[in-house]
Amino acid sequence: MAADLGLTDVQYLLVEHKRTETQGQLRGVLTFAQDRRGVRRAGRAGADGLPRVHLAERLRRGCVLAKEPREIADEVIAVVRQRDPEGFGKLLAFEQEHSLSLRDDLAGPLGGEFLFAIDGPVLPAPAWRVVVLVEDQTRLQATLGTLLAEANRQLAAEGKPGLAIEQAEEGGTTFYRVSGAGQTSELHYTFADGYWLLAPDRLALKDALRTRASGLTLAASAEFKRSLRSTDRSSTPGSST
Repeated sequence: MAADLGLTDVQYLLVEHKRTETQGQLRGVLTFAQDRRGVRRAGRAGADGLPRVHLAERLRRGCVLAKEPREIADEVIAVVRQRDPEGFGKLLAFEQEHSLSLRDDLAGPLGGEFLFAIDGPVLPAPAWRVVVLVEDQTRLQATLGTLLAEANRQLAAEGKPGLAIEQAEEGGTTFYRVSGAGQTSELHYTFADGYWLLAPDRLALKDALRTRASGLTLAASAEFKRSLRSTDRSSTPGSST
């Protein structure tokens, strides 16, 4: 299955950490044994994708530009159908029972831009943020509600406490909180400017929204531009970063 999805074509991964006068830099080079194919083949990024990254002051940040999620879903489903007929049958039964298409209702509303950032120390609990391009917020929210209801049904059948989703309006923005009984960790998310923002607490979401409103983006970050120039100068001809 991994070979069918193109995941076994990875040949070498080289990671380098360097210190400059003002910061540390982490660079990676990933090479493949043949032309990239399958779910790991990057799609075309929107022309204004980078300026819309609102995580300029995060200590660790990254961006993934992927194929359209529908295409990824098509490839994964095709491989599951061929390699795991029983699992494919369960998937079809689940979709029919809930009048849901994971391809159209979960992958379909998403775009091909995924961004992440981490503040401060990773341990014991990192202050992370994830930003995902969303093309159909209403459909995605409905799908999340269906999947949450199914998860609660399974948990109840196992005699375990379920998950709760709550929403609250603040400053014209709707914030959602997903939590479980007796669990200390929570998932918070909201939608803004065509993006789905996720974080471990509401304060982190509000901080990201404030950064967006201030106009402080990666494309406007002097530190980020310096990092790009430094990376360009140290790149080896013929490598793929």
